[in-house]
Amino acid sequence: MRWVRQARCPRSYGVCFAYLRADNLPDMTHASLTKALLASALVTFIAGWFFLFNLGASSISLGSDEIIYTRVTQSVLHKGAFFPLQHGNAPTYEKPPLKLWLGAVAPALFGEGNFSFRALDGALGVTTVALTIALALKITGSLPLALFSGLALLGMPELVISHHGFRRAVLDGLLTTLTVISCWLTWSLIKARDEDKFKLAILIGVVCALGVLTKSVAGFVPALCAAVAFIFCSGVLITRDIRQLLKDCRPVFWIIGIPVVTFVAYLIALWSVAGSKGISIFIGVEILTRTFHGFEGHNTGSSWFYLWSLFIRGSAVPRYLLIAGVAGAFLTCFKDPRSRFLLIWAFLPVALYSLSASKVPWYINPFLPFISIVSFWGALKLLDLAREARQNPSLLRMQILSCSSNFATRKNPQCISADTS
Repeated sequence: MRWVRQARCPRSYGVCFAYLRADNLPDMTHASLTKALLASALVTFIAGWFFLFNLGASSISLGSDEIIYTRVTQSVLHKGAFFPLQHGNAPTYEKPPLKLWLGAVAPALFGEGNFSFRALDGALGVTTVALTIALALKITGSLPLALFSGLALLGMPELVISHHGFRRAVLDGLLTTLTVISCWLTWSLIKARDEDKFKLAILIGVVCALGVLTKSVAGFVPALCAAVAFIFCSGVLITRDIRQLLKDCRPVFWIIGIPVVTFVAYLIALWSVAGSKGISIFIGVEILTRTFHGFEGHNTGSSWFYLWSLFIRGSAVPRYLLIAGVAGAFLTCFKDPRSRFLLIWAFLPVALYSLSASKVPWYINPFLPFISIVSFWGALKLLDLAREARQNPSLLRMQILSCSSNFATRKNPQCISADTS
């Protein structure tokens, strides 16, 4: 591994880094590495204060989902009800068990209490912020952008103070962390050599399978994002040969196939212990009703719920920053695979969840880190375009016309370059 290689820094971004040849991590001088580690550690420490300080001070609300998951975790501790899970004295089949198994570790080691039941989720929040900083640095090469992307997560109410944030013992925290990991691995897959792609595709499939075991079909959304991002950002669509295209797309089969096999295996295991009743509750009530009919209070009549929340209310990042970021990323997405990659991970899930009958804010929690990154990245790209347009007034007009033409004719995106710095 080459630790010392001077990075070429674009003037418009300040501190930028080249990619490490061995594992595609940002490479830098020792001084830059020390600065990046210290700055990232500081933001991670701040995240630890946000997610862990007084974590057990507030009581578990009797009207929230947290009380249900806490009682199920207590059944795992007291009765050994690992599978099927139990809520009180009755079995429950609505959710997969992975997060509830892991959530029982801290109470088993340190005793039961509000803090111990929430400890895993708080730690996952800190981990997610650190991973978001590393992911933004890996993709964009900009340390300031990576730090601001991580800090922005601490200002999102849905991740910090809501009933499904990282300060509550719920399922969404683990799924969010797994989603960021799968995004990291997907970018590594796109940049990897051919001989390494098989292993990375397997890893992505396994991580997404863990998401399926955490929150059912919601675990398929990161797998779909990974597959779409690989297809449209790795240059596999350039070939006109169907056989070569299928060969190049083999990682997609592993990315989607492993979660599908995991889901089917879970259904078989559920049927073996609960019969048709367990399947009907898990599939019929939990998945089909949520998707096609919706639950009361889940904004079933609001088709634009997520777009309104993000772009009008500014529920994730300030709306003007998000609008500027999306505009900048879209204007450059046909030339820069990084913009294309971030737009897919940020807004493909928003489009998918908008099709569901049930729409609640925490459904898109796992993808808020990518909305944060694309907001800052796209805003910087838009500033670059504006600066260049000031020097050449016809440049921005040509950029918009070129982007519109590419979108209308659906041209193949160009293959990602070996060095995106």
